[in-house]
Amino acid sequence: MITNIINVDKATGSISCDIKVGADGCDEKLETVLSGQTFSASVKHDSGGMFPESINHTVSGKHSVVVKASVSGVQSGAVELDL
Repeated sequence: MITNIINVDKATGSISCDIKVGADGCDEKLETVLSGQTFSASVKHDSGGMFPESINHTVSGKHSVVVKASVSGVQSGAVELDL
């Protein structure tokens, strides 16, 4: 299960973040909503640790971005990004 989402930032065509996964691993989705559209990425890890992840998107402009984990319910803090 995802236990933490940190370091939310922009990358070309995507939102990047680091996730912390518990010892049993995870199989869930990371999601964010930008301009009323939901963007997601499937995340699967067999063991615990910190992992870099990204969510592709097709929007531009300034947005308040929050990344959420679909199963654990964990979410990042809001970050203002100019995409």
